[in-house]
Amino acid sequence: MSYVDHELSIDEMLADPIVRTLMAYDRITETDVRKTLAQVVTARETNHPRLSRRRQTQQPQSWAQQAAPMTAPKTAA
Repeated sequence: MSYVDHELSIDEMLADPIVRTLMAYDRITETDVRKTLAQVVTARETNHPRLSRRRQTQQPQSWAQQAAPMTAPKTAA
């Protein structure tokens, strides 16, 4: 498995030995993580339907396209 080419999926992350070790140290189980993620998805769909991936019909904009145009402040002449 190459960690450089792509972002890890949840399954890949939870299978990683280092992540497993940290989770064990913190007494967090895979079930805890998956339950928390499910709660986040539900909350996002309930509170912010436009952020829901299931309802998203268009590709997300790049950060440059999302940023509001910046204008220089007006100075006294």
